[in-house]
Amino acid sequence: MEPTADEFILCADDYAQTAEIDAGVVALLRLGRLTAVSCLVESPRWPAAAGVLQEFTGRADFGLHLNFTQPFAEERAARLPLLTLRAYLRALPEAEANRRVAAQIERFVRHVGRLPDFIDGHRHVHQLPVIRDALLRQIAHFWHGKPPPWVRVTVPRRFRGWKAALIAELGGHALARRLRAAGISCNTDFAGVYALQPGMFYRPLVQIWLSGLAPGGLLMTHPGMAGGRDDVIADVRPQELEYFSSEAFLQDCRGAGKRPARFPAGGEGRA
Repeated sequence: MEPTADEFILCADDYAQTAEIDAGVVALLRLGRLTAVSCLVESPRWPAAAGVLQEFTGRADFGLHLNFTQPFAEERAARLPLLTLRAYLRALPEAEANRRVAAQIERFVRHVGRLPDFIDGHRHVHQLPVIRDALLRQIAHFWHGKPPPWVRVTVPRRFRGWKAALIAELGGHALARRLRAAGISCNTDFAGVYALQPGMFYRPLVQIWLSGLAPGGLLMTHPGMAGGRDDVIADVRPQELEYFSSEAFLQDCRGAGKRPARFPAGGEGRA
């Protein structure tokens, strides 16, 4: 099913990372604002956080936020620059990448009861060499004989700043090509990348993104309540939560002729 001209996906990242993030995401789900939530299943919070999502079954899509960089108790974490370098040098062990991806898919299924509706990556690690190979391999395994999940790509249809362009160049274009060759659906456009500094004028950014977002595009968000610890962007999360909770966001959607929608139907795990 193709998205209509006014539809875009509003996705909150980092669910289960902290209590403050979870509270912000759940608040937006209860308001009916979010259409997708991406989950950090390696977090020790995940089993309880997954149970909370059951209230919203059928109202939003729930995906796997593939993690290699966020430090949780059960797994080692790598700094993103070093991980990126090792990935491009093909110095990441393929067996380790396969194990990590498979384990996170299994942990999602264990606590949600079904496969993820979509997959993306914490700090976009899913698009890196070796990791993207492992991801495609595990999708073929877990979804064998079933429609595959959507996979997020970080490629914007127009220039949205140098940071967004750099992210797309660091594997986004390559992943998009691999997904097309494998017949796996992905978002048509990508927005939501900015400096993540507190005090920025966030609403004008979203207005620009909405005005140019292609049908079926994805707007990435990072909402959360104030007070989060061990979270490098904790200071910006409340401003995103405040905006997406507000009437101003609805006004901006109407002004741009856009409305949040779920991923088009087709994935096996879709509820």
